[in-house]
Amino acid sequence: AGQNALYSNWGGSNNTAIGYLALLNNTTGGNNVALSQQALTSNTTGGGNFAAGIRSLCSNTDGTYNTAIGQYALCAVTGGDSNIGIGLFALCNANGNQNIAIGQSAGIESSGGSDVTLANGNSLRWTSDDVRIEATTASDNMKFYVGNTEVLKLEQANLAATFAGDLTVNGI
Repeated sequence: AGQNALYSNWGGSNNTAIGYLALLNNTTGGNNVALSQQALTSNTTGGGNFAAGIRSLCSNTDGTYNTAIGQYALCAVTGGDSNIGIGLFALCNANGNQNIAIGQSAGIESSGGSDVTLANGNSLRWTSDDVRIEATTASDNMKFYVGNTEVLKLEQANLAATFAGDLTVNGI
């Protein structure tokens, strides 16, 4: 439903397209859902994708099992697989597979794989290999707690770290 929705589809099956140009270029991709204007508009062979929001997953051509919820979520991703972007511009310019981003502009420039980004002003990002805190302004401080005890404070403006108690470093 919608002008030119599933316009080029000739071999894809089990697709749902609702909105202007939704799944416009899909040819053989199957099991896709596109809900909104230009959602999954460039998809040709990708399958198992879900896009809800204006221009969500709009550049995807052959990526599979991606979920984009929000305007422009995963909008520039062309072939990544198994990514989840929830929020305005979530994972918009990302490359890679198996990334998760929740929040406005979360993971917008992510270039790795298996990243998880939560954003709302500040962001917490971690991968399977490391843990990292990212602040969005020079005045932000990040604090780590164990229970109710502050164990680490990072001050970006002063490039300082404050530890509570003893610091032990192993393996160096």
